Amino acid sequence: MPPTAQPLVVIVVLNWNGRADTLACLRSLSRCSYPNARILAVDNGSADGSEEAVRGAFPDLPLLQTGANLGFAGGNNVGIAWALEQGADWVLLLNNDTEVEPGLLTAMMERARRDAGVGVVGASIEYFDSPGRLWAYGGGRFNLASGRVRHIQRVVGDEQLLTRGHVHFYVTGCAMLLRRDLLERVGALDTSYFHFCEDADLCLRAEQAGYTIAVAAEARLRHKVSATTRVSSPAFLYYNLRSRLRLVQRFGPPGSPGALAFTLLWMRLWRPALQSGMGRSGWRALRRAWRDFQTGAQGPAPADLATRTARARVASTRALGVALLSAALAAGAAPAGRAAQGALAAQAAGTPSPAPAAVARDARGHDDLGAHVRALWGGEGAPRQLEELLWRIALDSAREQQVLARADSTHRALTDTLLATLRWTEPHARAALPELYVVRDGGPPPGERPPAWADVRRAGLRLLRGVALDPSNGRDAALLRRLDPLDASGRPTPSEIAGQIELWVAWWAERGLDARYYLDPSRIPDVRLWLAALRAPALRAAAPDAAPSRGGPLRSLLGPLAADPLRRRALLAQLSAQTDAQLVAEAMAVLRMYQDDFVSAGLPAARWDPKLGKLAGYHADELRGVAAEVLDRTSGYIVSGANADEENLDYLRWWQRARFEARFYRDPHAAPSLAAFLDGLDRAASNGGRPLHRFLRDAYVAVGFRDLLLDRWQQTRGPGCVAELVAWLRKDRPDAVAAGFDFVWRRVPLRPLPGDQGQLTSIDWEEVRTLIRELLRRATGGAGLPETGVELRVRDEYWYRWWDEHRREPRWYRAGAQVEQTPSFAPERGRAR
Repeated sequence: MPPTAQPLVVIVVLNWNGRADTLACLRSLSRCSYPNARILAVDNGSADGSEEAVRGAFPDLPLLQTGANLGFAGGNNVGIAWALEQGADWVLLLNNDTEVEPGLLTAMMERARRDAGVGVVGASIEYFDSPGRLWAYGGGRFNLASGRVRHIQRVVGDEQLLTRGHVHFYVTGCAMLLRRDLLERVGALDTSYFHFCEDADLCLRAEQAGYTIAVAAEARLRHKVSATTRVSSPAFLYYNLRSRLRLVQRFGPPGSPGALAFTLLWMRLWRPALQSGMGRSGWRALRRAWRDFQTGAQGPAPADLATRTARARVASTRALGVALLSAALAAGAAPAGRAAQGALAAQAAGTPSPAPAAVARDARGHDDLGAHVRALWGGEGAPRQLEELLWRIALDSAREQQVLARADSTHRALTDTLLATLRWTEPHARAALPELYVVRDGGPPPGERPPAWADVRRAGLRLLRGVALDPSNGRDAALLRRLDPLDASGRPTPSEIAGQIELWVAWWAERGLDARYYLDPSRIPDVRLWLAALRAPALRAAAPDAAPSRGGPLRSLLGPLAADPLRRRALLAQLSAQTDAQLVAEAMAVLRMYQDDFVSAGLPAARWDPKLGKLAGYHADELRGVAAEVLDRTSGYIVSGANADEENLDYLRWWQRARFEARFYRDPHAAPSLAAFLDGLDRAASNGGRPLHRFLRDAYVAVGFRDLLLDRWQQTRGPGCVAELVAWLRKDRPDAVAAGFDFVWRRVPLRPLPGDQGQLTSIDWEEVRTLIRELLRRATGGAGLPETGVELRVRDEYWYRWWDEHRREPRWYRAGAQVEQTPSFAPERGRAR
C-alpha cells in the first residue's frame, strides 16, 4: 500500500520546561516507521529555552507556542485543533518525557484497523529505567464510586478492559491515539481539569458515545515517570485530589463524591505526603484542593504550592545564614556588625538614626519615579539614590503605592540596578546602609523602627515587578503568578523574599542581555575576552609525547561561569558546533571530574561563609552542569536522559565513539590514534606481524573504537587479513575459548578509580563472528550478505563458497604468508618394466 493510502496521523508532543526530554522524544520519533505521520511540537510558554532548542535541532518541524502554561488539556487541545485543520484521520497525544520504539505507531494503527468501532488506542508503556517492566498497559482502571485508580501492569485480554460496575478502563494521556470522528463528536480534552484525569474524562465520554477503547500490546515506549510533576509534591497532591473529585462528581453514581470516597482519596494521598516529609505543606495542598473543588475553581494550582519545595530549600539555607549572622553581630566580629550595633545604641539612647537625603518629588510633593530615574541616569551617586528611594517606600506604604502607580515599562532601565541591589547579602547591605534596623527584644515599637533589610528588599521586589515584567508576555505572566501569593500573605518572611529573588535571578539569566534593562549599557556582560581564550589554539608541548592538560582553559573559566549565569548565557550564545567543536574534549574532561578534582583545581567546595553571610564555593554538580551546557552547544549531539546524571552518562557513552575525531580537540594531535590497533597487520605473524586473534580481542573490548576502525579498515591493511579472517570464522566457540576468547576486562564508560581494570566480561563469540563478517565485507569492497533478514548459517556458507573461489589471489594474504595453490593431478604413468 503506498504511503498516501495510509491514514494521516499527527503526533502531538506537548512541552513545558522539559527541553532535554522533548529533544530526546523528538529524536526517537524521527525513526518512526509509519509512512504517513506528521510530528507537531506544542510549547506551553516554557522558560528554559525549549522553543529555541527545538527550532534549532529540528528546523523543519512545526512548533506552536501557546504563550503561557495552559495545562495538559489546554496545550494538547491547541495541537489537536491544528491536526484536525491539517486533515488528520488520527491524533496521537504523546508525553514529551517518553522515548518510542520505531514501530509504535504502526502497531497502534494496526490495532485500530482491526475494529472499526475503536475510538481510543493505548500502548504498552514501560519504565524508562527498567525496560521490559510495564508502567501501564495502555492505562488503568478508575472506580467512579471511590475515586480509586490502578494502572494495569501486565498484558491482559480485551475482555478484561470492559466496564464492570463502577470500574471503567481508560487510556493514559501519556500515549493516547484518538480517532478524528471521536474528537468531532465528543470534543477534545476538558480544560477544567488542567492536570490529571482529563484522559479518563475523554475515555468515559467516548465510552458513553459507543466507542471501544483498546490497547496495542506490540506498541512499546518508555516513560520517564514523573519528570514534570514530582510525585508527592504539593502541586501533585493538589491536582490529584481536585481532579479525581471532579471526575467522580461528573460521572459517578448519584450523590458522588460521598463521604467514603472523599475519605479514601484523602487518606490515599496523605500517606505518600507523610512518607516524603511533607506534613504541613501536604495537608495545606489537600485542604486547598478540597476548597477549590467545592467552589468550582479551575486552572493552575496556586503558585505557593507550585514553588513550596523550592522556597523551603532556600528557607533552610537562609535560616542557617541568619543564625550565623546573629552570632557574628553579637561578637562584634565584622565592620557591618559594629555599624549595626552603633545604630542600635543610638536608638537606645534616644538619638534618632540618620535619615537619608530627600529624593526627587513632583509638584504635589509625591515621589516622582520619572525624575528619580533621570537623576539616576545622569548622577554619579546613582546607587545611593536608589537605596534612598527603596528606604522611603519601605517606611511608608502610602508612598510605596504612589511610586508603584508610576512604575511601568517606561522605567525598564532600572531593572539591572534594582536587581543588583536586591541581591546584596545582609552584611553587605548593613555596610552600605548602617541605619538599617535589626529586630531585637525590647526594641522600639514597629511604627518607630527604621526599615529592616527584609523590608527594603520587599519594597524593591514590588518595584522591580512593576518596571520589568510585561503581563502580555507568556514567561513574564508565569513569573507574575509565582510572585503574587507573597503579596496576599501580608508580610512575607525573609526566606520567602529570598525565594522570590532566586526566581528573579533565573528570569534575569534569560533577559539580561537586552540593553533596554540597563541604565548604563556598558554593564551588559562582555564575553569577548573569554571567547577569545576558548577559541585560541593550543600551545604545543615541548615533548612530543606529553599528555594534553586536563580541562584546559575551559576549566579555568568554570568558577566565573558558574557564579554568573547571565555571563554564562552570553558566552553560550556565541558557541556553536560549527565553530567551537574543539572545546568538546575539555568539556568531557570536566564532566568526568569529582568534587576532589575540582578542589585540587582551585575550585573550593561549597560551604557557609559567615563573613559574606551566604554559601561560598561550588558544588561538583553545578560545575559539571556548566560543562554539559558547553557540550550541548559545541558537540552537535542531542543528549537524552530523565535527569542530569542520566544525561552525563549519555554524553560519556557518546564520547566512547566520538573521542577519535580530531575536530573535538584544541590540539588535533591530542586525539587518540588507531596506530596501536593497526600496527603489525601489514605482515604475517610468522614474519613478525601481529597475531589476528589479539587484534580481534582488542576490537571487541574497545567498543568506542569499532566504528572508526571499520572506516579505516578498508583503506589500510584490511584485504591482507582476509585469509585469516575466514579461518577464524570457521572456528567453533570451544576452539575460540582455547585460543583466548574467554574473559576480558572491559572498562565501563565512567572514569575508573585508581587501580580499577574495569569490568570482567565474558566474550560473546557470536559477536566476534559478526565483527569478522563485517571486516570481511569491508575488506572485499562490499561482498557478503546483510546481517539482518538472513539466517546465520546462510551468511557463513556464503563466505565459505566465496573463499573457495578467491583463495588463490595473493592480495587476500598478508606479506610473507604463503598463498594456497590449487593442487595439480598428473596422469598416472605405467610402471616401468
